[in-house]
Amino acid sequence: MDFKIKYETKILFSGNIIDHYFNLKFIPHDTAFQKVKNLEYSVTPNDFISIDVDIFKNIVIYGKQKSVHNEFRFEFSAIIEQDDEYYEKGDIGEGVSPSLFLYPHNSTVFSNDVKELSEKIKGEYDPSLSMIDKIRYYANYIFENFQYESNLTDTRTDVSQFLKLGRGVCQDFSNLLIVLLRIEDIPARYVSGFLEGIGETHAWVEFYDGEKWLGVDPTHNLLIDNGYIKIGHGLDSSNCIVNSGFFKSKEKDEMIFQTLEINVMVEKTERNQ
Repeated sequence: MDFKIKYETKILFSGNIIDHYFNLKFIPHDTAFQKVKNLEYSVTPNDFISIDVDIFKNIVIYGKQKSVHNEFRFEFSAIIEQDDEYYEKGDIGEGVSPSLFLYPHNSTVFSNDVKELSEKIKGEYDPSLSMIDKIRYYANYIFENFQYESNLTDTRTDVSQFLKLGRGVCQDFSNLLIVLLRIEDIPARYVSGFLEGIGETHAWVEFYDGEKWLGVDPTHNLLIDNGYIKIGHGLDSSNCIVNSGFFKSKEKDEMIFQTLEINVMVEKTERNQ
């Protein structure tokens, strides 16, 4: 299955800024499941950019723009070729060991309220369930008991805060599932990317079944197949922030606000239609 994707983020600043240093993670890369073809990308304005990979093999663009500007834009287009089955090979011997994804991190702390929820759910399902069925059960529990609502949480929201709110976005659903699986000694990692039919970035979870990484989407309550285009993964959402960095206002003590515009188009290529 092949997909054509176009992505653009435009940031408008309320005033002029200078000394803008940025760290961007928005470009998909090759995995066992997907191959990236005809990739073109741009970051404007910039005095300097450098492309690299982080410890998880995610593509990272570092750069700076020191002169005055009040708009910042980054975008890419590509063809994504996908296999029929969503999976990634185990990282043992290739990179980061799956065991790293058993421990708490910034947004995925094993707080007491999360542990209590884990015990509650464990008391509801048959302990003889297979790993896949347990994961389905946890994903379904999150889907049935938490409400999707935008503009309520942000990249700093942790799982405990999400539990108190009972509402959030795909980032929050995924972080919670990660913690619940790790408590069960199932390696789980956060994934950022795009989904066919959704005009923005999306998040889901990969879990390690002992041989390979498979995907599950708690926001939509399903195991993953075609149409999910992966940007990268990490211990939790804090490792997959699309745009981070810092800048200064040109005018001393001026408060700068940002307006974000994101446009995503993911569609099957003509060959599949």
